[in-house]
Amino acid sequence: MAPNNVRAFDPQTTSIELSWEFENKVRNVLGILTGFIIFYQMANNSFAPVLQYEVQDGNARQGCITGLDVYRFYKISVAGKTRVGHGVVSEEVYVRTSGTGLYHVLMHTVIVRLSIMSLHQSKCLFLFVGLSVCPEGPGPF
Repeated sequence: MAPNNVRAFDPQTTSIELSWEFENKVRNVLGILTGFIIFYQMANNSFAPVLQYEVQDGNARQGCITGLDVYRFYKISVAGKTRVGHGVVSEEVYVRTSGTGLYHVLMHTVIVRLSIMSLHQSKCLFLFVGLSVCPEGPGPF
Protein backbone atom coordinates (compact mmCIF):
# COMPACT_ATOMS: atom_id res chain seq x y z
CA MET A 1 0.00 0.00 0.00
CA ALA A 2 1.45 3.33 -1.10
CA PRO A 3 1.07 6.62 0.74
CA ASN A 4 -1.81 8.60 -0.74
CA ASN A 5 -3.00 12.19 -0.94
CA VAL A 6 0.60 13.41 -1.23
CA ARG A 7 0.59 17.21 -1.21
CA ALA A 8 3.36 19.71 -1.70
CA PHE A 9 2.88 23.05 0.00
CA ASP A 10 4.76 26.18 1.03
CA PRO A 11 7.46 25.99 -1.66
CA GLN A 12 10.42 28.20 -0.83
CA THR A 13 13.39 29.06 -3.04
CA THR A 14 15.34 25.92 -2.01
CA SER A 15 12.86 23.76 -0.07
CA ILE A 16 9.41 22.16 -0.33
CA GLU A 17 7.14 20.93 2.47
CA LEU A 18 5.19 17.70 1.92
CA SER A 19 2.36 15.88 3.63
CA TRP A 20 0.75 12.50 2.95
CA GLU A 21 -1.68 9.98 4.35
CA PHE A 22 -0.83 6.38 5.14
CA GLU A 23 -2.65 3.62 6.97
CA ASN A 24 -0.08 1.22 8.37
CA LYS A 25 -2.40 -1.73 8.85
CA VAL A 26 -0.44 -4.86 9.69
CA ARG A 27 -1.94 -6.87 6.82
CA ASN A 28 -0.89 -4.23 4.24
CA VAL A 29 2.65 -3.49 5.46
CA LEU A 30 5.23 -6.26 5.23
CA GLY A 31 7.27 -5.63 8.35
CA ILE A 32 7.41 -2.87 10.92
CA LEU A 33 7.09 0.59 9.40
CA THR A 34 10.26 2.51 10.32
CA GLY A 35 9.78 5.64 8.24
CA PHE A 36 9.27 7.01 4.77
CA ILE A 37 11.42 7.77 1.76
CA ILE A 38 10.71 10.89 -0.28
CA PHE A 39 11.91 10.51 -3.86
CA TYR A 40 12.45 13.70 -5.82
CA GLN A 41 13.84 14.59 -9.22
CA MET A 42 14.05 17.74 -11.29
CA ALA A 43 11.11 17.45 -13.71
CA ASN A 44 11.53 17.76 -17.48
CA ASN A 45 15.12 16.51 -17.27
CA SER A 46 15.57 12.81 -17.98
CA PHE A 47 19.26 13.04 -17.01
CA ALA A 48 18.57 14.44 -13.54
CA PRO A 49 19.27 11.92 -10.77
CA VAL A 50 16.46 10.65 -8.55
CA LEU A 51 17.35 11.82 -5.05
CA GLN A 52 16.02 10.55 -1.72
CA TYR A 53 15.27 12.03 1.65
CA GLU A 54 14.49 9.66 4.53
CA VAL A 55 12.01 10.45 7.27
CA GLN A 56 13.06 8.28 10.23
CA ASP A 57 9.65 8.11 11.94
CA GLY A 58 6.97 5.58 11.01
CA ASN A 59 4.30 7.85 12.50
CA ALA A 60 5.34 10.91 10.47
CA ARG A 61 2.98 12.17 7.81
CA GLN A 62 5.01 15.12 6.62
CA GLY A 63 8.56 16.04 5.64
CA CYS A 64 10.65 18.77 4.06
CA ILE A 65 13.17 18.41 1.28
CA THR A 66 15.90 21.05 1.13
CA GLY A 67 18.87 21.96 -1.02
CA LEU A 68 16.75 22.38 -4.14
CA ASP A 69 17.45 24.72 -7.04
CA VAL A 70 15.64 28.05 -7.26
CA TYR A 71 12.58 28.30 -9.55
CA ARG A 72 12.69 24.69 -10.77
CA PHE A 73 9.96 22.08 -11.24
CA TYR A 74 10.34 18.85 -9.27
CA LYS A 75 8.45 15.58 -9.34
CA ILE A 76 8.05 14.03 -5.92
CA SER A 77 6.73 10.72 -4.58
CA VAL A 78 6.71 8.98 -1.18
CA ALA A 79 7.03 5.34 -0.05
CA GLY A 80 6.81 3.63 3.32
CA LYS A 81 10.01 2.01 4.60
CA THR A 82 10.78 -1.06 6.71
CA ARG A 83 14.16 -2.51 7.64
CA VAL A 84 13.99 -4.59 4.42
CA GLY A 85 13.51 -1.60 2.10
CA HIS A 86 10.82 0.66 0.72
CA GLY A 87 7.34 -0.35 -0.32
CA VAL A 88 5.02 0.80 -3.07
CA VAL A 89 5.71 4.34 -4.26
CA SER A 90 2.92 6.94 -4.30
CA GLU A 91 1.71 8.80 -7.35
CA GLU A 92 3.98 11.69 -8.29
CA VAL A 93 3.17 15.30 -7.52
CA TYR A 94 4.76 18.21 -9.37
CA VAL A 95 5.74 21.48 -7.75
CA ARG A 96 8.06 24.37 -8.52
CA THR A 97 10.33 26.05 -6.00
CA SER A 98 9.75 29.76 -5.66
CA GLY A 99 11.90 32.51 -7.03
CA THR A 100 11.12 36.02 -8.10
CA GLY A 101 12.91 38.86 -9.77
CA LEU A 102 15.15 39.28 -12.78
CA TYR A 103 18.08 37.55 -11.06
CA HIS A 104 16.40 34.13 -11.26
CA VAL A 105 15.55 34.56 -14.93
CA LEU A 106 19.10 35.54 -15.82
CA MET A 107 20.88 32.88 -13.75
CA HIS A 108 21.80 29.98 -15.98
CA THR A 109 23.99 26.92 -15.68
CA VAL A 110 26.60 26.50 -18.38
CA ILE A 111 28.60 23.35 -18.97
CA VAL A 112 32.11 24.21 -20.10
CA ARG A 113 34.04 21.42 -21.76
CA LEU A 114 37.50 21.21 -20.22
CA SER A 115 38.55 17.94 -21.80
CA ILE A 116 37.02 14.84 -23.31
CA MET A 117 36.95 13.15 -19.90
CA SER A 118 35.83 15.98 -17.62
CA LEU A 119 33.17 18.65 -17.43
CA HIS A 120 33.14 21.83 -15.38
CA GLN A 121 29.89 23.41 -14.29
CA SER A 122 29.76 27.12 -13.58
CA LYS A 123 27.09 29.71 -12.83
CA CYS A 124 27.00 32.64 -15.22
CA LEU A 125 24.91 35.77 -15.34
CA PHE A 126 23.77 36.55 -18.88
CA LEU A 127 23.37 40.05 -20.17
CA PHE A 128 20.89 40.98 -22.87
CA VAL A 129 23.69 42.09 -25.21
CA GLY A 130 24.82 38.49 -25.73
CA LEU A 131 27.74 38.42 -23.30
CA SER A 132 28.04 36.24 -20.23
CA VAL A 133 29.58 37.41 -16.98
CA CYS A 134 31.17 34.38 -15.35
CA PRO A 135 33.75 33.77 -12.64
CA GLU A 136 35.97 32.69 -15.57
CA GLY A 137 35.52 36.12 -17.20
CA PRO A 138 33.17 37.55 -19.82
CA GLY A 139 32.80 35.95 -23.18
CA PRO A 140 30.47 35.76 -26.19
CA PHE A 141 27.59 33.34 -25.99
